[in-house]
Amino acid sequence: MIKLANKYKDKNVVWLAVNSTSHTTPEANKKFAEQQKLPYPILDDRSGRVGHAYGAKTTPHMYIINPRGRIVYEGAIDNSPLGKTPEGKDLVNHVDKALGEITAGKMVTTKETKPYGCTVKYPK
Repeated sequence: MIKLANKYKDKNVVWLAVNSTSHTTPEANKKFAEQQKLPYPILDDRSGRVGHAYGAKTTPHMYIINPRGRIVYEGAIDNSPLGKTPEGKDLVNHVDKALGEITAGKMVTTKETKPYGCTVKYPK
């Protein structure tokens, strides 16, 4: 994600991480961002309000929102949930593909994929 954020930072793309984990703190988010050298901010969503509003179920659950505020892509970052290319298939980074299409003035061809990862730990 860091590479993607850096790739599109000069193309009018705003990258934001939303941490909807109920047991997080602003300090923990800041420390994580510094340790990982994140080139984007982390929104503290301990209440789960933002995550629920978007229907986020996994971490990561990627969303691309156009300048009009519409979701133009949601789902997995890529087609490699186990960290390797699916047998017989090419690796597809869905977010990179969609952002490439958008920044080229095209429509997003794949609007939704199934997200994968750990479940979001929302407050009860």
